[in-house]
Amino acid sequence: MPATLDAVNERTRRRQASQRIHALTFNRYFDGIPVAGIQSILTDCGFDAEPLDGIYCGHQGRLDAVRVGERTWFNLSWYRMPSGRYEITCYLS
Repeated sequence: MPATLDAVNERTRRRQASQRIHALTFNRYFDGIPVAGIQSILTDCGFDAEPLDGIYCGHQGRLDAVRVGERTWFNLSWYRMPSGRYEITCYLS
């Protein structure tokens, strides 16, 4: 039974993190990829933000399905527009 409670707890934390990530990235463009902000949200919600450590380069790219929780995966993609600003898409699943 504890595994079920853990799953519910993780689902709740995943929903909270998803809402905060959505608030950070929705309808907004960035001068750079906001990795620190996303990592802060993940950490605050009890997820492992270490898989996001790294070097992000290129006009577009993708970080596919990195595991940040026992049952939670994180996806991130970026696209640098001609203006030099970045469009960010990320989500937890």
